Amino acid sequence: PAWSPDGREIAYTSYTYVPGQQGATDLFVVSAKGGAARRLTASEEAEFDPTWMKDGRSLVVVSNRSGNTELRTVPATGGGAAPLRITGLTFADGAGGQLSVRVTEAGQPVPCRISVQGSDGKFYSDRRRFFRIANTGLGFFHSDGTAVIDLPAGPAKVWVARGLEYRIAERTVDIPRGGRHELSVALERWVDMASEGWYSGDNHLHSNYSLLDYRNAPEDLFLMAQAEDLNVTN
Repeated sequence: PAWSPDGREIAYTSYTYVPGQQGATDLFVVSAKGGAARRLTASEEAEFDPTWMKDGRSLVVVSNRSGNTELRTVPATGGGAAPLRITGLTFADGAGGQLSVRVTEAGQPVPCRISVQGSDGKFYSDRRRFFRIANTGLGFFHSDGTAVIDLPAGPAKVWVARGLEYRIAERTVDIPRGGRHELSVALERWVDMASEGWYSGDNHLHSNYSLLDYRNAPEDLFLMAQAEDLNVTN
């Protein structure tokens, strides 16, 4: 729940469970004194983590309407949600820079998993990709072999992996303030199990978590399977 700036209302997200249906979270506002709540959104997409704007006239929520997560604004009295355009990032020590990554095998871009840790110790992602955090605390995203990441200036660590048959590539780069560092990584395969009649697979994938986080499309899942070097997924 999120209290309004004047303390008179509480915003929250919730969903009604219907057996056999996935459902999705929507945004509600209720008077702090109690009573019926007013529903601000009603869609198959999910809105979550509401925050009030300082003037109390609208809220900002995280939405998965476009597939990836994005910020959207919603009038406190109801109405359509609109994307909140992000034009750039500001870091604790001021302006940052960018890292451009190109990952190849035999000279051609190859899908892979990338982790990037900035000079502030935080993990960062290409904005076009789903950003995930493993249960080890390692942040990562899947790439088609190219990526552009906004980072704080200074030294950054990069890890590139592709399933179990490639060696993990680890690099340390220096991100210039207001500039871009170009990084090329050639992956090295240490074994080819398919050539010996063995195939990699994952027999338990959740194609979509529409209640929160991301709305996967088939092309997203296909990219992830390629990036993890899986021959079969279910």
